Amino acid sequence: MTTASKTNKNNTPYEALLAIVTALVLAYWFTELRIFLNIALVLALAGLLVKAVARGVDWLWQTLTRALGWVSSRLLLGAVFFLFLTPIAWLYRRFSGDNLKLRRQKDSYFFVREQEYEGKDLRHPW
Repeated sequence: MTTASKTNKNNTPYEALLAIVTALVLAYWFTELRIFLNIALVLALAGLLVKAVARGVDWLWQTLTRALGWVSSRLLLGAVFFLFLTPIAWLYRRFSGDNLKLRRQKDSYFFVREQEYEGKDLRHPW
């Protein structure tokens, strides 16, 4: 395996470091709080000089993104379900009647359908 295919397969720890440093520099640019710039410089120099620091930052970044993804996916899907789908289902049930014929009308679920079948009914059954 060549190093080119290895780096394409997995991200290097420097990519996460670059993303964090860029975010900190942008935070400094918008807020003009010097602490963001200081943290960005210290993190960039420490990560470039000591590879273990870059690996540690990468591990923290990956752990944080997995945790945020796990939590946010459940929160977003739960919010969509309870805020959108549940009220729509309640309204549909309230105003549509029994379209699937799930409630028993008489003694049986059997439904008599008076229809004369023709040849065109079998051409496109769906």
